[in-house]
Amino acid sequence: MGKKHVIVLFIAISVLAISAISCQLFSGSNQQDGDAITSPKAVKGKPDDVEIVGTNVYRDFFSNWRVYGLLTNIADYPVDDIEIEIEIMDTSGSSVHKESFVVSMGGLAPGDTTPFSLIVREELTSVDQVTANVESLYKAEFEPAEVEIIGTYKNISEDGIVQVTGEINNPSDNAVILKQIATAIFSPEGDILFARGCDICVRYLAPGEKGPFKVLMFGYPNQIDTSGDFQIYVSAETMTPLETIEVSFSDYEHTFTDNYKLFHAIGEIQNNSEYIFDIHLLNTLYDANGNVIDVSSYNVLPASLSPGESAPYDIIFGGPQMEAVNKGSVTWKSQLDYFSSRPVDDASFELGTSGDSHEFSGARGTFTGMVLNNTGEELQVVLVVVGLRDKSGNLVGLGRELLWDGVPDGESIEYSVPIELDPSLNTSALEHFLIARGR
Repeated sequence: MGKKHVIVLFIAISVLAISAISCQLFSGSNQQDGDAITSPKAVKGKPDDVEIVGTNVYRDFFSNWRVYGLLTNIADYPVDDIEIEIEIMDTSGSSVHKESFVVSMGGLAPGDTTPFSLIVREELTSVDQVTANVESLYKAEFEPAEVEIIGTYKNISEDGIVQVTGEINNPSDNAVILKQIATAIFSPEGDILFARGCDICVRYLAPGEKGPFKVLMFGYPNQIDTSGDFQIYVSAETMTPLETIEVSFSDYEHTFTDNYKLFHAIGEIQNNSEYIFDIHLLNTLYDANGNVIDVSSYNVLPASLSPGESAPYDIIFGGPQMEAVNKGSVTWKSQLDYFSSRPVDDASFELGTSGDSHEFSGARGTFTGMVLNNTGEELQVVLVVVGLRDKSGNLVGLGRELLWDGVPDGESIEYSVPIELDPSLNTSALEHFLIARGR
C-alpha cells in the first residue's frame, strides 16, 4: 500500500515538562502504561460530591482478590486524588480486610465517571461482599474538554485476553491533553469485571485530530463471562495548540506477514524539521468497517535524527486481528506520539564495524560482527540497525539491537541482529546496509 504521509510533530516547553519524565539514550521518554497525568493540588472538596456507583470483588486467576468499582463526580467542580476506603466482608458479615487508596487521573470533570481497582494479595479464607466509601478528595483546576470515542472494537482471544481498541477524536477548535483513558468490561448482568488504563494511547490531540488507544485485560477466572458490555472513560483538558514541525514518510511501504503471524509495514521516515529529534510513532490498524482492531507503538532508531536525516521503520501489528489481515481488508496509519517524541541537543556518534557476516535460514536472517568505539570517550549504549533492500532499492527487511553493556574508548563489542523476513522474498537477490551508533 504505497502512500505519502506528512506527520505533524509538536514542540513546546509545556510538552517537554510532561514528556521528558525519563531520558533514555536511544528513545524518548515513556509514560508508564495506564499512568495518569496529575494536576497540581487545590483545596479539599466534599467526599459526598463523588458517588461510588458500583463495586465487585472476586478471586482472579493468580489467586489474588480484585476489587472494582466506578466513581461519578456529582459536584459542580472537577475533582482529583480521590481517597477510597474499601472493606471486604466474609459470609458471616465480619470484616476480613480494610484498606484505603487514592485514585488519581489528573482530574474528573463534573458528571464524568471513571473506574477504580484494587488488588488484595492477602490470603482471605472467605469473601462474600465488598463496600467502598469516599474518604477525601481535592478540587482540581483544569478546563474540561469534550472528546469523542469512535471505532471501538472488543476481541476475546482463545486464552481469555480481552483487547479493547478505538480512537479518541477531538472535534473542537482547541487542542486537548488526554489525562486518562481507561476501559471497564461488564458481565451480561451489568457487574463490573475488570478495569484498566490504556496500554498504548494518544496523549495530545490538535484541533480536529484523532488518535488511537489499546487496553489489554487478563487474569480473571475462566468462569467469568466477559461477553457483556464495555465502556471507555476519558478525562481531557483544553490547552493551547503546540507549534508544528513536519516529518514525512516514504511513498513505498513493504508489507508482509512473518512466520510468527505478525503483520509488518516497512518504510523510511525523514526529519524535515530544523531540530534534532527523537521520534516515536503511534500506529493504528483498521478493519474493512473502519473499526480499530490493533494499536502499536514504535520508537524510530537511530534516534536523534538530524534535520533532513532519514531512518528506517518496521511497524508491527499482531494478535487476534490477523484474520482480517489475511483477508487483505485492513488499512493503517501512523502518527506522531508527541508524548514520547522530543527534541535533543546532540546527535549520537557514528561508529565503525568489523568482521561483518550474515546468513539466512528460511525467512530469518542473522547479521553478526563487531562495533568499534572510536569516539574518544566511553559509550554507555550502542545501537546496530540492519536493513535489506530489493533490486529496486525499496526497504523490505529491518532488524536492530541495543547493546547496554558499555564500551570503553578504543574497545569493541559484538553484535548479533536477527531479522524476520517476508517468506516470499528471494534472499539471494537482497542487498543489506548497516548503521551503528553510540552514546
